Amino acid sequence: MILSAQSVVCDLWACQSHFRKSKPQWVDGRKHHSLSLRLSGKVIFKTDGNCIVSKENSITFMPAGTAYQTEVVEDGCMLLIHFQTLQDTVLLQPSFLKTDDAEVMRLFAQLCESYTADGSTHHHCMSLFYALLERLDRPRSLIPKHIREAKLFIDRNFAESIAVCALAEQAKMSEVHFRNEFKRYFGVPPLSYLKNVRIENAKHLLSSGYHAVTDVAMACGFESTSYFSSEFKRMVGVPPSEYIKDRS
Repeated sequence: MILSAQSVVCDLWACQSHFRKSKPQWVDGRKHHSLSLRLSGKVIFKTDGNCIVSKENSITFMPAGTAYQTEVVEDGCMLLIHFQTLQDTVLLQPSFLKTDDAEVMRLFAQLCESYTADGSTHHHCMSLFYALLERLDRPRSLIPKHIREAKLFIDRNFAESIAVCALAEQAKMSEVHFRNEFKRYFGVPPLSYLKNVRIENAKHLLSSGYHAVTDVAMACGFESTSYFSSEFKRMVGVPPSEYIKDRS
C-alpha cells in the first residue's frame, strides 16, 4: 500500500525527468510525496541503513518528510510524480518495487504527458493518478497472509519489544527465510521496518508539541532516551529537541 484508502490527494505535479551520473547526495525530507517509474539508468537509494538499487522498470515511493541518500550510477530517464495529500490516517513508509505491468506504465506515461502547469488538465490528471494508485495496490493482495500479518503486528505493537525470531515462528518459517520474504514484499528487513514505524510515530508525537522527548521515546518502544535521540538524528537529520523547535 502506497497510501491508505482514506487518503485524499489534494495536488500533484508530473513530468519526465532525465538524470546524469553523480556522486552521493543527501536529500532532506520534502513537503510532498514522490512516486517515480525509472525508464532507464541506475540509482542507489540509502535510507535507514538499507541500500536499494533502482533500475529499469523500478517504481520508487518516497513519503513526505523522508530523508535519504541518492547516487546516480548510470545516466537515465524517469517518469516523476510529486503529490500532496490531506493528513494521512496511517504513517507511510518508503516503497520500492519492480513492475512489468503494462497498464501501470501506460498510466504513468499518460499522466506525465497530460499534466500542464496551468491546471487545465487537473481533473483528468487526478483521475489518472487515482487509477494508477489503484493499479499499484493490486499486487499487495498477492503478499502471503503470514507476511501481511507480521507487518500488521508490527504496525499495531511497535511500542512493545518485538523479536524477529518470534515473528518467524508465528509465520512458521525459518528466521532467515522470514527476513528475506519480508524484505522482498516491503523493501526493508523486519527490524528496519519496525524502526521506521517507531521513528515515524515519534515524529508525529513530537510535532504535536504536547510530549516530552523522554515520553515519546518510551511510547515508541525505545529502551532509552539517549538511544532514541541518536537514532532519530541519524534517520531524520536533526535531534528530537531541534525537530520540536522547527515545528513550534
